[in-house]
Amino acid sequence: MLRRLIFMRHAEAQMIQYGKPDKDRAITMEGMNQLEALRLKLKGRLSGVDYVICSNARRTRQTLEGIKALLPANVEVAFDDGLYQGDQNLIWELITGVDSKYSGILVIAHNPGISQVVQWIADLGGRSIRQIPTGGLAICSTKSNWSDILAPKLSLDEFIQP
Repeated sequence: MLRRLIFMRHAEAQMIQYGKPDKDRAITMEGMNQLEALRLKLKGRLSGVDYVICSNARRTRQTLEGIKALLPANVEVAFDDGLYQGDQNLIWELITGVDSKYSGILVIAHNPGISQVVQWIADLGGRSIRQIPTGGLAICSTKSNWSDILAPKLSLDEFIQP
């Protein structure tokens, strides 16, 4: 069975504000514009996603809401606090813990972790992606089970920017 794994960085967020927690930063008007552009580019590309792992930060939740109409109605969503400052090791750990009944996973997270994951996959495929911009995403595929997935078992099929 061909499985799809999509890595997405949240849309552009507000600057850090003194006295307010970073986790509470919302997306900006530019972030909303990024999501609008992505909705046009992603039409039909998220139909196979049946599981979403999303950081619990406000900007990642807003990013998910911005593309939710493109996801199947029965998609399951898990919010994970660890993704907020999670590195690539945590991202891989979360993916390997996903039940094999799911065939399409979308991970919505932050830098540097999300870019580290995509950079590793891209490097193995002979491509150069140093950083995922806000609102950017990488669509990958594999025939492996989630329980033993790592970058060498993935093919980077598309890299999409808003």
